[in-house]
Amino acid sequence: MRRVILIGLWLSSSAFAAADDTVRYALTPVLAKGKLEAAAITMRFRGDADGETVLQLPDSWGGKSKLYEGVQDLKVSGDGVTVAETGPGTRTIKHAPGTDLTVRYRVVQNWAGEPSASGTNEYRPVIQPDYFHLIGNAIFAKPVRGDGSETDPTPASFSLEGLPRRWAFASDLDHGAMGRSG
Repeated sequence: MRRVILIGLWLSSSAFAAADDTVRYALTPVLAKGKLEAAAITMRFRGDADGETVLQLPDSWGGKSKLYEGVQDLKVSGDGVTVAETGPGTRTIKHAPGTDLTVRYRVVQNWAGEPSASGTNEYRPVIQPDYFHLIGNAIFAKPVRGDGSETDPTPASFSLEGLPRRWAFASDLDHGAMGRSG
C-alpha cells in the first residue's frame, strides 16, 4: 500500500528570508516495527539576547484547542539551559545570552480512531500507522519574538528527514519557494 504524507503549512513569504533569528525546523517520522507512531520535531534557533526565551507550543487552530497535549518529550539543549513550564502551552527557557538552542519534541495523535469523511475536520495531528496529516499551526512550537503576535512573524525554514523510500510526500511549502504565500 502506498503511504501518503500530507503536511499543510501556512507560511508568509517572510518565512523564507535569511536572518540570524531564523528558526530551522526538521520533521522526522518516528517508526516502530515499520508503523508510524509519531512525528519528531527538531527546532534550532538563537536564544534571546537577554538570556530568556519564551517558547509557545501549539495551542489552537481551526476550532481545535489544547493542541499542546499532542506534544511529548520536549527537551531543550544549549549553553546554561533550564526550562520551566510557565503555562500549559508555554515554556520559559533560561540560557546564556544569545546562545544557540535546540528544541526536540514528539507530536502524537492524542485522540482515538481515524478521521472520517463524514466526521468533522481534524485540525489536530493525524498520525496513523501508514500515514500522517499535519498542519503547521497544530504541530510547530515557536519562540515568542517582538510582541508575539501573528503580525510579528519569525523567519523559518523547514526540512523533512528520514522519510521511508516508498512514501509519497505532499506539502504546500513549495508556494513559498515559488514566491507565493499561503
